[in-house]
Amino acid sequence: MNLLTRTAAALALCVVAGSASGDVFLLDGFAYGNGSLEGQGDWQNATAVDIACNVALHDGSGGIPYHVVPGQGGIGTSAWLAVTLRQTVDNVIDGSFGGFGLYNGGAERLLIGKIFNESDVFGMVGPGGTPDLSTVSATTPEMHLVIVRINYGLFLDIADAWIDPVSPTNLGPADLTVSGSFDFDRIALRSGNGGACRFAFDTVAVGDALEGLLDEPPGNACPGDANGSGSVSFADVILVLEEWGPCECCLADMDNDGTVGFNDLLLVLAGWGACPE
Repeated sequence: MNLLTRTAAALALCVVAGSASGDVFLLDGFAYGNGSLEGQGDWQNATAVDIACNVALHDGSGGIPYHVVPGQGGIGTSAWLAVTLRQTVDNVIDGSFGGFGLYNGGAERLLIGKIFNESDVFGMVGPGGTPDLSTVSATTPEMHLVIVRINYGLFLDIADAWIDPVSPTNLGPADLTVSGSFDFDRIALRSGNGGACRFAFDTVAVGDALEGLLDEPPGNACPGDANGSGSVSFADVILVLEEWGPCECCLADMDNDGTVGFNDLLLVLAGWGACPE
């Protein structure tokens, strides 16, 4: 945002200061069933992202998958993000970035994750800036919750990040802080080139306040549709029977308990017919 735009926005503060906050622009838990993220939930350029067990994994090929959100950057306002993710490849120091990024159109604004030639710890950096690095390893079996707050100022924006905060409602001092120009209108999922520095994402949330971003994401709108055909039918019953028993990331494990069983069969029977539009 240039100086003229920032100045005009500052003059308008008296108009917008009383506007309501707490809007959630994006809350996605990737409950689309196993398969590609392309064409799901308004994600774009996402052919290289696979969904398995409600987790999105970018393989590092193709372009950058992203989701458009309302433009953020008004003077005196804040933007918040809550993302759960982890790096799936150990000890990658190869110049690539993995994590999530904020963009204004095609212009990179802020990167949060494993930073280029740095070690496998969470960091944050803006274009041409010096990265701020945490001591938290990104390469662990469990997912990490990363909360980011951007405060938009007249001449400079401040981005703070918390990695696995003990209390998300009482964040305390930030683990990471950088300054720059961080206006954005899309969030992107990033993994390093050629499969290096791969990241898996469990939830992605964006809003103008933290409230609501940590809520349970919406589930599958048609939970009995095990095969993703758009309707619940005998084909789904057959799939449940074929995959019956303990099963990791199976299509028929619709309640995600690691087993295909009676609960999944009941979901099929309860959802019988065409899925809702």
